[in-house]
Amino acid sequence: MAVPTITGNARLLLGSAAIGTGDNGAVQNNQDLDGNDRIDGGTVDMGAYEYNDLIFANGFD
Repeated sequence: MAVPTITGNARLLLGSAAIGTGDNGAVQNNQDLDGNDRIDGGTVDMGAYEYNDLIFANGFD
């Protein structure tokens, strides 16, 4: 019997309908699978990863 698996990148992309549409009451961990804050922008994203815009990842404000 085959076991379903997920391969590849399951992170959200800019413009995804899953951004900010989760249920904050269902959050069980304070961080996503990458260690980022689970709720960013007021409402949790659907899925295992919180959308993270990396434009300012190098310390720019």
